[in-house]
Amino acid sequence: MYLGKYQSQYSTSSSNGSDHHSSSFQAECESFKAKINVTNANVHSVTYVPAGVNISMADNPSICGGDEDPITSTFAFCRIALNVTTSSKSQIFMEAWLPSNYSGRFLSTGNGGLGGCM
Repeated sequence: MYLGKYQSQYSTSSSNGSDHHSSSFQAECESFKAKINVTNANVHSVTYVPAGVNISMADNPSICGGDEDPITSTFAFCRIALNVTTSSKSQIFMEAWLPSNYSGRFLSTGNGGLGGCM
Protein backbone atom coordinates (compact mmCIF):
# COMPACT_ATOMS: atom_id res chain seq x y z
CA MET A 1 0.00 0.00 0.00
CA TYR A 2 1.35 3.39 -0.94
CA LEU A 3 0.07 6.21 1.24
CA GLY A 4 1.47 8.92 -0.98
CA LYS A 5 4.67 10.88 -1.35
CA TYR A 6 5.47 12.22 2.08
CA GLN A 7 8.88 12.78 3.50
CA SER A 8 9.87 15.53 5.82
CA GLN A 9 12.78 17.56 4.59
CA TYR A 10 13.28 18.48 8.24
CA SER A 11 13.83 14.98 9.62
CA THR A 12 16.61 16.21 11.88
CA SER A 13 16.69 19.46 13.79
CA SER A 14 19.15 21.38 15.84
CA SER A 15 18.22 22.79 19.22
CA ASN A 16 17.65 26.23 17.70
CA GLY A 17 15.60 24.86 14.79
CA SER A 18 13.17 22.64 16.69
CA ASP A 19 10.27 25.12 16.43
CA HIS A 20 10.77 25.32 12.65
CA HIS A 21 10.94 21.52 12.47
CA SER A 22 7.76 21.12 14.49
CA SER A 23 5.73 23.71 12.58
CA SER A 24 6.96 22.39 9.22
CA PHE A 25 6.07 18.81 10.15
CA GLN A 26 2.66 19.95 11.42
CA ALA A 27 1.96 21.76 8.13
CA GLU A 28 3.04 18.70 6.12
CA CYS A 29 0.82 16.45 8.21
CA GLU A 30 -2.20 18.71 7.87
CA SER A 31 -1.81 18.80 4.06
CA PHE A 32 -1.25 15.04 3.80
CA LYS A 33 -4.94 14.04 3.47
CA ALA A 34 -5.09 15.26 -0.12
CA LYS A 35 -1.98 13.22 -1.00
CA ILE A 36 -3.23 9.81 0.19
CA ASN A 37 -3.75 7.51 -2.78
CA VAL A 38 -5.38 4.28 -1.58
CA THR A 39 -7.99 2.54 -3.75
CA ASN A 40 -11.46 2.33 -2.12
CA ALA A 41 -10.33 4.31 0.93
CA ASN A 42 -12.24 6.86 2.95
CA VAL A 43 -9.88 9.01 5.00
CA HIS A 44 -11.58 9.90 8.28
CA SER A 45 -8.92 12.13 9.75
CA VAL A 46 -5.33 13.29 9.46
CA THR A 47 -4.15 14.81 12.73
CA TYR A 48 -0.83 16.21 13.88
CA VAL A 49 -0.02 14.86 17.37
CA PRO A 50 2.78 16.70 19.21
CA ALA A 51 5.06 14.93 21.66
CA GLY A 52 3.92 14.84 25.28
CA VAL A 53 0.14 14.88 24.81
CA ASN A 54 -2.44 12.24 25.73
CA ILE A 55 -3.62 10.22 22.74
CA SER A 56 -7.31 9.41 22.61
CA MET A 57 -8.15 5.82 21.67
CA ALA A 58 -11.93 6.39 21.66
CA ASP A 59 -12.42 4.38 18.45
CA ASN A 60 -10.96 1.19 19.94
CA PRO A 61 -13.45 -1.68 20.29
CA SER A 62 -14.93 -1.96 23.79
CA ILE A 63 -13.26 -5.37 24.21
CA CYS A 64 -9.93 -3.49 24.08
CA GLY A 65 -10.91 -1.14 26.87
CA GLY A 66 -11.88 1.79 24.64
CA ASP A 67 -10.40 5.00 25.97
CA GLU A 68 -9.80 3.79 29.56
CA ASP A 69 -6.03 4.25 29.73
CA PRO A 70 -4.77 7.26 27.78
CA ILE A 71 -1.38 6.95 26.15
CA THR A 72 1.14 9.80 26.14
CA SER A 73 3.00 10.36 22.88
CA THR A 74 6.78 10.24 23.19
CA PHE A 75 7.38 11.82 19.77
CA ALA A 76 5.44 13.98 17.31
CA PHE A 77 3.62 12.06 14.59
CA CYS A 78 0.96 12.34 11.93
CA ARG A 79 -2.05 10.18 12.85
CA ILE A 80 -4.09 8.96 9.88
CA ALA A 81 -7.38 7.10 10.28
CA LEU A 82 -8.99 5.52 7.24
CA ASN A 83 -11.45 2.89 6.16
CA VAL A 84 -10.68 0.66 3.17
CA THR A 85 -13.59 -1.16 1.52
CA THR A 86 -12.37 -4.57 0.34
CA SER A 87 -15.72 -5.92 -0.96
CA SER A 88 -19.44 -5.18 -0.75
CA LYS A 89 -19.48 -6.97 2.65
CA SER A 90 -16.08 -6.17 4.07
CA GLN A 91 -14.00 -3.21 5.13
CA ILE A 92 -10.89 -2.52 7.16
CA PHE A 93 -10.54 0.35 9.62
CA MET A 94 -6.92 1.24 10.19
CA GLU A 95 -4.65 3.91 11.54
CA ALA A 96 -1.13 4.79 10.54
CA TRP A 97 1.05 6.83 12.88
CA LEU A 98 3.78 8.38 10.74
CA PRO A 99 6.85 9.98 12.36
CA SER A 100 8.50 13.12 10.99
CA ASN A 101 11.14 11.03 9.21
CA TYR A 102 8.57 8.85 7.40
CA SER A 103 10.04 7.69 4.08
CA GLY A 104 6.83 6.96 2.14
CA ARG A 105 6.92 3.19 2.65
CA PHE A 106 4.23 1.39 4.60
CA LEU A 107 3.73 -2.30 5.38
CA SER A 108 0.53 -3.53 6.94
CA THR A 109 -0.08 -7.03 8.22
CA GLY A 110 -3.02 -8.54 9.99
CA ASN A 111 -5.52 -11.36 10.28
CA GLY A 112 -9.27 -11.81 10.18
CA GLY A 113 -11.52 -10.35 12.84
CA LEU A 114 -10.26 -8.57 15.91
CA GLY A 115 -6.58 -9.54 15.99
CA GLY A 116 -5.98 -8.26 19.51
CA CYS A 117 -5.50 -4.94 21.16
CA MET A 118 -2.45 -2.75 21.16
